[in-house]
Amino acid sequence: MLMKRILLLLFVLSWALPATAADTVNRIAAIVNNDIITTNELAAAVAPMATPGISDEQLMSLRAAALEQLITDRLIEQRIKELGLTVSDAELDDTILSVQERNNLTEEQLVAALADRGLTKETYREQIRKEILHYRLLGREVNQKVLVTSREVREYFDTHPEEFAAENKVSVSNLSFTLPEDATSEQRNELRAQAEKSRKRLTKGEDFATVLADQGDMASGGDMGELVLTDMAAPLQQAIKGLQAGQVSDIVDMNGQLHLFLVTATSDNKDAQFDEVRDQIEMKLEEQKSDQLFKEWARDMRKNAFIDIKI
Repeated sequence: MLMKRILLLLFVLSWALPATAADTVNRIAAIVNNDIITTNELAAAVAPMATPGISDEQLMSLRAAALEQLITDRLIEQRIKELGLTVSDAELDDTILSVQERNNLTEEQLVAALADRGLTKETYREQIRKEILHYRLLGREVNQKVLVTSREVREYFDTHPEEFAAENKVSVSNLSFTLPEDATSEQRNELRAQAEKSRKRLTKGEDFATVLADQGDMASGGDMGELVLTDMAAPLQQAIKGLQAGQVSDIVDMNGQLHLFLVTATSDNKDAQFDEVRDQIEMKLEEQKSDQLFKEWARDMRKNAFIDIKI
């Protein structure tokens, strides 16, 4: 999880870009114990989110949310100092090298990518240091308290079957007969009779391309490729569901056309079994619990801190 967050820093370090909305005079936005947060820091945090045309009300909301996050960050940094947590230069070097390798970047390419975002390698290095320290702090203060039981994992599996259902895929060829605009009942019946003849030929195993060619201008169609059943429109799902390779659907009257669907292949995927997804579920539940415990931890930190918002 730590490496995932660090990899994202290549792309989301917008907080470090120059803030065009910075105050001319740098004032105190908030006091957090013995530290301060300045209005320029706040402006830098808000700037990437303040899109052109944003309303004053939206801007105020962004400023409030950004200030809350800056306060939380200060409390985290203070706790890190209090506990004496550190990251060695060797660890930083190894982490940055890992980022380069995962992104297939040389050192020069990494520096160029950072420069495109208004960053230096030193700035990036310090942000990675902060990320590692934050991760270690949360591991000590929060994550070690996270416990997911086997019963919770099983209950999640049993109550979320849709997450573990296999994607049923079918390969389909389509034959479509277009009804004339304002078609009479007689014309509709004639076209349906022609579609039914084609259906019988396909059911007997005649070559699809031959059947299609024999329709002349009356019909169009071809290979639709492999499709996920649940992505199809409801009438198509209903027509195709349960058909095996070589079977043909009933005639589907939809969008001014009469359709036939020949299933040419089906996937034999099965729903995921519990043992196959046990670790995946456990990790998901751990993340959910960790997020909740962090919120509680942050609330407790704020209760015990001196916080004075000046703006």
